[in-house]
Amino acid sequence: MGRAQNGVLAYDSFLSVLGTKRGSNRQLSTDEALYCLRNSSGSIFYYLTEGGPLHRENGPAVIHSEGGEEWFSNGKRHREDGPAVTRSDGRKEWWVNDELHREGKPAIVAPGGREEWYVHNKKHRLDGPAFSYPSGYSEWWVNDKLHREDGPAVIYVDRIGQDEWYWQGQRILDPRSHPQLAKFVNGEN
Repeated sequence: MGRAQNGVLAYDSFLSVLGTKRGSNRQLSTDEALYCLRNSSGSIFYYLTEGGPLHRENGPAVIHSEGGEEWFSNGKRHREDGPAVTRSDGRKEWWVNDELHREGKPAIVAPGGREEWYVHNKKHRLDGPAFSYPSGYSEWWVNDKLHREDGPAVIYVDRIGQDEWYWQGQRILDPRSHPQLAKFVNGEN
């Protein structure tokens, strides 16, 4: 069989059922109405039903042995009160209904200071770069398209003068000749 560890019965095989629905003859998990599996590396997985989607109401549905966690609701990455994914290296991701999504803050925060902004799974930010890196490299995105009205949409730190201008996803090679960007380039704003 297996041995008890932290309230969950451990088995050697990933496919061994550790806990089943309440009322069944094998209720081994303390989480109500869940099946729970532990794989050979020690990671724990909570399911709504045997063979069903990853799911857990009040905690992560996946607890990785190296320290990361993933929250799921009915098979979708989902958490409303914090990051749905945390990695052992410190990376955090905010997901709502299986979409990268966070209002007013980055949806991905990575070690070292990299930030990525998403709204409903689209790269999006109106008041600054949607992607920013500690090196200074940055990208402006609106509705999943490279776009910036008051400067280049892609800024390179190590390639001065080679920044890239975009308008609604279209690269603009000469911003001085673009009707909307020319005002900014020519100092008319």
